[in-house]
Amino acid sequence: MAEEVPRAGYYVTITEGHKAFVPYPLPPDPPVDLTQPEMMQLLLDAERALAELGSFEQPVFNMQLFVNMYVRKETVVSSQIEGSQATLMNVLEYENVAPEIRQGHLFDGEVGQPPVPGEYIIEGINYVKAMNYGLERLRNFPLSLRLIREIHRILMSGVRGEQRQPGQFRTHQCHIGPHGATIEKATYVPPPANQALKCIGELEKFFHQDLPLPALIKTGLIHCQFEMVHPFADGNGRIGRLLIPFYLYQQGLLKQPLLYISHFFKQHRREYYDRLRAVSGSGDWEGWLAFFLSGVASIAKDAAYTARKASELYQEHREIAQAVRSEYATGLLEYLCRSPVITARDVEQQLGITYPTANSLIRKFEAAGILTETTGKKRNRRYQYQAYLDLFTEGTEPL
Repeated sequence: MAEEVPRAGYYVTITEGHKAFVPYPLPPDPPVDLTQPEMMQLLLDAERALAELGSFEQPVFNMQLFVNMYVRKETVVSSQIEGSQATLMNVLEYENVAPEIRQGHLFDGEVGQPPVPGEYIIEGINYVKAMNYGLERLRNFPLSLRLIREIHRILMSGVRGEQRQPGQFRTHQCHIGPHGATIEKATYVPPPANQALKCIGELEKFFHQDLPLPALIKTGLIHCQFEMVHPFADGNGRIGRLLIPFYLYQQGLLKQPLLYISHFFKQHRREYYDRLRAVSGSGDWEGWLAFFLSGVASIAKDAAYTARKASELYQEHREIAQAVRSEYATGLLEYLCRSPVITARDVEQQLGITYPTANSLIRKFEAAGILTETTGKKRNRRYQYQAYLDLFTEGTEPL
């Protein structure tokens, strides 16, 4: 094989003399060296942080409400890596807009920023749907190519790239590089379509191989291999990042889908791409895995910290809410933990109360310092649970 890359794969010549990379099946050969003290410590730290995250429980706080918000944060950050300009607030506000005006609508950007096309925000909404769908399917269905295609179909519905074979593996050559760049300026050229199909089939086998490898190591290998194969015409990055919590959830390392590493990849975007390219360039699996494990430890600790702060905030505000003279106060607080941007109509529908009662309850929460009115209008007012929102907005600004 010409231009072989030890342990990683080889290059084949495609059209006009350009070369595409074809990865070898996993696991790497020779095996990944996990005996080095630094690698052993990184693995230990990541496993410990993941275990601590999984053991976090609060008898009063409904963790599922927290998970719903955390998923939304991940959707925004993962889409931003692919060029989306949507923010977490865009997504939350979009969910309060009537369906008939969503498509093609321009939503207010952050202060000083231009409006954001609804298409960008739909990407985030689709990511939430894809995440929830995948986790539900994994209860009774193994991680497989069929499931990955189903998730891809959901992810690409009504957004950029919708015309590029949603739910189907690509049938043509593609390349990765700056937006609009030709293959001559590509930073990476994945395998031809027929070989990509073979590679992704081999990756599916690796999902279920019983190997003496820690689950976190297998997860890191799976993500990198998926990105190198690049089996879809579009959306590979988002699918590849979804595979991380999906695989860990299937392996029992995650009780709740709270490990979203996109934030770490976004913070270290240049190194992220450099580490991936170093595998296809020189077979440096250890360098990639060290970076990946560092990210897992960092994000797991961050998620546990945010969960603790959210629980403390909820308990503090629960005491305030119980002092509000309304039988619906606790119900509103729980609703705010799931949807911290609301209107009186939302509260009316969610709590099954009259509109005047919803308005009265909101005013009490506003007077108690829990809610903040954001429109300055007399009608169609919108309110934010700002203290709770602040726990999730760090790192969600567009690139």
